[in-house]
Amino acid sequence: FGEEAFGQRLSQRATVCVNLHKKCGARAALEAVRVAQVMSFGDCLVLSERAHALDESSYEGIVRFADNVSDIAAAFARLVEDGGRWRSEAAAAAHRFRRTFAPTAIFRRAGVYRAFGLEDPVRPDSLLV
Repeated sequence: FGEEAFGQRLSQRATVCVNLHKKCGARAALEAVRVAQVMSFGDCLVLSERAHALDESSYEGIVRFADNVSDIAAAFARLVEDGGRWRSEAAAAAHRFRRTFAPTAIFRRAGVYRAFGLEDPVRPDSLLV
């Protein structure tokens, strides 16, 4: 799989992806680049080992965290058994990802507009994307 083929495959349907840290069981930083890649291709539900508390907070509603690989497998089995529920969860996660990590949202949280005396291009109470 190259990046293009991977993207085409993910964009063709809602997908469940599993994210494992290099050292299983470690509460490592979330592989944010990997998550961003799969989320940018379309609706995707990411099941991951637990990560650093700040990462889990930032990705709440986007990534579903579990304590270990067995719990990830059990969560996947429950999703599959529950018919199409995972598809709606994947769509909701993708929507939240686009809103949370839209450039304007990132700039707003980082204080870029305020620091440079710029007008915020989107009212804070409006939806992004």
